[in-house]
Amino acid sequence: QGVSSAASDVYKRQGTAYPDKFTSGFGPRWGTMHEGADIASGVGTPIFSFADGVVAQAGPAQGFGAYIVIDHDGYGEFFSTLYGHVFEKDILVSVGDKVKAGQQIASEGYNGGVEPPGPQGSHLHFEVHPGGYRNPVDPEPWLNKAVAPGSTETKQGLSLIHI
Repeated sequence: QGVSSAASDVYKRQGTAYPDKFTSGFGPRWGTMHEGADIASGVGTPIFSFADGVVAQAGPAQGFGAYIVIDHDGYGEFFSTLYGHVFEKDILVSVGDKVKAGQQIASEGYNGGVEPPGPQGSHLHFEVHPGGYRNPVDPEPWLNKAVAPGSTETKQGLSLIHI
């Protein structure tokens, strides 16, 4: 429920970064624009920074309960990433902190507007914003460039955000 058949087909196919954990993709949903991808791994699952960067925002956010926004530079373009539906108590970074790709920044939660409400709705809402926050694009192609946190393999220094 809440996932269009097109999104389900895209995000459940083999070869994506999270073939079995996407619960909702980028695009129109429930009459509004869903500006990211939802990835469900369970309450408390570590969330990692996608790339080296600086924490631009961390704390309460309407709709997300709480979120983190990280600005990234040095990958050929400036971009921001957003990590939503975390609980404030589970945020491990502060505004101005420098973070590394693969560094744990929070844990998965179910804060804010999640469906269903409560632990059953636990997921990470992840967004990518080329040029800076408030310019969302489909994050799937970005995630497919990443490797597992702590991996010795490198793909442009980008890390998967959730395992």
